[in-house]
Amino acid sequence: MMEPADDRARPPRYRRSELERLLDRTVLGPTHPELGTCWRFTGTTTPYGRIAKAQDSYTHRLGWKLLRGPIPEGMELHHRCGVYACWNPDHLQMLTHAENLAFRRK
Repeated sequence: MMEPADDRARPPRYRRSELERLLDRTVLGPTHPELGTCWRFTGTTTPYGRIAKAQDSYTHRLGWKLLRGPIPEGMELHHRCGVYACWNPDHLQMLTHAENLAFRRK
């Protein structure tokens, strides 16, 4: 006869937070002369960092939401440092789509 499983024998499964998963795959650098150090995501990049099974799979958007709050409808984030895999919120600027397109044309 089998004995019932003892739940105390197994530690509870710990699900890492989105921020912890993001930090696991982040390296510091390069450093922008005016903005400081980039937080470069080293996982999947397309060229933006992407993290699976997150509330927002783009790392710069996820990092902004976790550290600064929601991104209003119709707004986008512009990488002022020029490094698309960077998710440092100090390097991001909230813009409209038209404003963001104007930066791409420069």
